[in-house]
Amino acid sequence: MAVRLEGTIKRWIGLSTATKPFPGQVRESDGVALGATDVPSGSSFFEADTWRIWRWSGTEWQYTDQNAEIVAYLKTISEQLGKSVEYQKIQVEAL
Repeated sequence: MAVRLEGTIKRWIGLSTATKPFPGQVRESDGVALGATDVPSGSSFFEADTWRIWRWSGTEWQYTDQNAEIVAYLKTISEQLGKSVEYQKIQVEAL
């Protein structure tokens, strides 16, 4: 199989309590219903409060345990960055 670039997927970010976009959903911004091309298969929704990444299958949003490894890794990076920022603040305050 030849390699091809998939350039049609979309990525959303929101809270876990937010309604994830789906075909037929009416956009609040303009009152137009989303079509299948507005939510293509393979698109993702990142829950900023839970760090979960959901994937659109073409019919529903799915979360798998495979994503849990990614979430754990992202949380570790975030924690390390937070420590780095705190360390930098301490260094600046010491000057």
